[in-house]
Amino acid sequence: MNVSVSKIIERAKVLCFALVLLLWGSASMAFAATPTSTPTVTSTPTNVLPWAQFHLNNDNSGFNQHLDDPYLQPKWQASLQPNGAPNKGDVSYSSPAVVLDLGLLGQPDDPAIGIQGTETDTNTGILCVGTTQGKLLALRTLDGTQLWSYQTQGEIYSSPAFLREGSNSRIYFGSTDGLLRALSSTGNLMWQYQTKGAILSSPTEGMINETTDAVIVGSDDGTVYCLPALPPSGPITPIWTVNLGSPIMGKPALSDDHASVYVGTENSGLYLLNAATGVIESHLSVNGPIRTSPTLQTDTSLSGSPTLIYFAAGSTFYMAKNTGGVLTIISSTNIGTNIVSSPALAGEGTIPKMIGLGL
Repeated sequence: MNVSVSKIIERAKVLCFALVLLLWGSASMAFAATPTSTPTVTSTPTNVLPWAQFHLNNDNSGFNQHLDDPYLQPKWQASLQPNGAPNKGDVSYSSPAVVLDLGLLGQPDDPAIGIQGTETDTNTGILCVGTTQGKLLALRTLDGTQLWSYQTQGEIYSSPAFLREGSNSRIYFGSTDGLLRALSSTGNLMWQYQTKGAILSSPTEGMINETTDAVIVGSDDGTVYCLPALPPSGPITPIWTVNLGSPIMGKPALSDDHASVYVGTENSGLYLLNAATGVIESHLSVNGPIRTSPTLQTDTSLSGSPTLIYFAAGSTFYMAKNTGGVLTIISSTNIGTNIVSSPALAGEGTIPKMIGLGL
């Protein structure tokens, strides 16, 4: 696969900054690529909240408003090495994703539904994370013990995305071997689709036009792929594909009305796509590569409630607007250093508090 080391490092930095495991009352998690002691289980009752894809939801907001205690304390840590074996270079640049009650129907971007009461052996969530040795690991949120692992033929920088739908629950992720895979909640391969380039982009799982459950992901081959989340048996047929002529590293953003997809590219700017067809509706040329994920906000204070788009290109941070299917830049700020973190929105009201990071 044609993936430069510098691009992988940039993507790795982006993924390192996502806050993923959110526990109500206590805790968070940390990974160590060296042996750790046996995980200890907290006796404090907790409400565990889901973080089912990169930056939480289809908007890529990166903010969970249902977290009561912002001062998180470590709950457990788990080694990436099997059985605490010596470090063999297996590390994680993939941001973990957490899903809780797999029996619940609905989309994985509702952060209000979590485990109620004390976590137990039968009342626990699943955390999935990828590694540079090509493994997708599944751990229990209760204590960090490993449930299963799945081995790919490439490295995993893509963050997983969950579909929470009972026995049809799925875990989607990409790898540098160019395959987008869908696993069951027990780690069995349900389907896979081969792209023509490495997949560094994290997939977005959601409804398009409120009728079709889909998985949308970008590839190093410059193409955005929209695939059925629960396809019928047999060869996988994409709902649509569109080639944007430049590698895609960030996670696509899906609008609240399920009608639009926003994608940044390495060399050719930001694109607005029709979510149902993949047709390019608008395009913004910017100065610098877009290697992070755009973040969306619906501004109800303005006429027509336009979608605001926050994204970074090179060393410049942009705020853009979609008005009637046309993208325009509202403002831009050059911070003088390369921005490798996806923006997050926090706070309430029409003007959010924004969290950005440049390196």
